[in-house]
Amino acid sequence: MKIYFSVLSYHPSFITDESINVAILFYNEKTDERNFEITTKWQRVQSFDDEVNIDILKLLLKGMQCEIQNTFWSREKSFNIYNYTDTFINELRFSKIYTSNTDNMKSFVEKTKKMFLRYDYNKKDRPNTSQQVNYFKHFMKSNNIKFYKGKTKGEYSEPVNYDYFINEYAFKIFTFANKNLSKIITSVKAWAFTAAEMEEKNYKTIFIYDTDIEDDKFKTIYEILRKSSYKLFKIKDAMEFISELENDKLENESLLDFLDYPNLTS
Repeated sequence: MKIYFSVLSYHPSFITDESINVAILFYNEKTDERNFEITTKWQRVQSFDDEVNIDILKLLLKGMQCEIQNTFWSREKSFNIYNYTDTFINELRFSKIYTSNTDNMKSFVEKTKKMFLRYDYNKKDRPNTSQQVNYFKHFMKSNNIKFYKGKTKGEYSEPVNYDYFINEYAFKIFTFANKNLSKIITSVKAWAFTAAEMEEKNYKTIFIYDTDIEDDKFKTIYEILRKSSYKLFKIKDAMEFISELENDKLENESLLDFLDYPNLTS
């Protein structure tokens, strides 16, 4: 079955691009099942923005949940996830709508919550790097995005292990939550050097990371990754970038088909 989903984020300012995920909307078009999963970690939202009125935000999200989910009243209305998510443009904004194929909606909802509402779970239950890579693979396969996993060679013929490649883009995922950031800096600097080498081989390195952390060491890591890569994304933004790659490809193929099409009026 095909599941549509979109991540709802809270943006306290129009000036900065900072945001925090507060809910996820899931929709099964075939069965009309709708889930609106809301964060339970309100203290984290309060820490993110000490000016937000948590009680009002809770009421607003609860109202959205009642409006979306299969209650007596919402069953009487046809639901269009694209139209619904387009109406939120201020402090609360939905992400691009993603699709994924699954045989078990309940399991998919749980895995997706662990990706985007990770702090709702105990440390031991949060996805590690391998699980995040697998989630991306499933997403790409569901959307018929061609990728491959394998090794390439560095300047001295040493093996370089990215998580996956899409055309000239090489992706590497980092997990920072619950890690010793002091130890990670060495690995990050090595990857920054690798990214520069790969640029000479016409690979564009894209680094993906799981979460922002209020820590000076994280700020150092962030700047190293940002300056050394073609792009630096959090998971949600990386999914949007990958989706756009596929859309651009389809548009180019459509244009080529149009240009190659015989001129029937000649």
